[in-house]
Amino acid sequence: MNVVNLDRDELAAANINPDTGLATDYLNHFNEVAMLIDMLESMPDMSEEILDWAPLAYPEHFTQTGFRAKDLAIRAYELCDPDIRKRFDDACQAVEIKIGEVQVILQSGVEALGDPTIWSKQLYSLIAAIGGVINPNGLGDYAVGLEEEQSSGDDQSAIDALFD
Repeated sequence: MNVVNLDRDELAAANINPDTGLATDYLNHFNEVAMLIDMLESMPDMSEEILDWAPLAYPEHFTQTGFRAKDLAIRAYELCDPDIRKRFDDACQAVEIKIGEVQVILQSGVEALGDPTIWSKQLYSLIAAIGGVINPNGLGDYAVGLEEEQSSGDDQSAIDALFD
């Protein structure tokens, strides 16, 4: 059995992508910490919450949140196509690794992080890659997020490359 055997209308009504079996609600787990990092410059006391953040597996996220169709979300995830699931899990792991890097640096103090918005932008890019796996649109894909992650961070070079 796989996700295609589930009721597509029921999945869509629950905000679960009927094609992938994944829900964007899981992105909240990552978006919250990215927002905290983004706010660090003006609110350095947020560092404690960032340091307390821990990865949460997809099924655990849904059992701990108020998502109304949590059982369906977990079932659809379990039935997700193995290739999609691997891309999804890999994309999530990339975000978890980046957050872990921030946490290690933050242990030395907020100032050790430098400009927190640089880190949050990287995280938002990686989170968008997860979203691209959940809701493929031809642009959002884990590979896109990886390219951005591995780039030197020179935004102008990336823009120039678009016009070459």
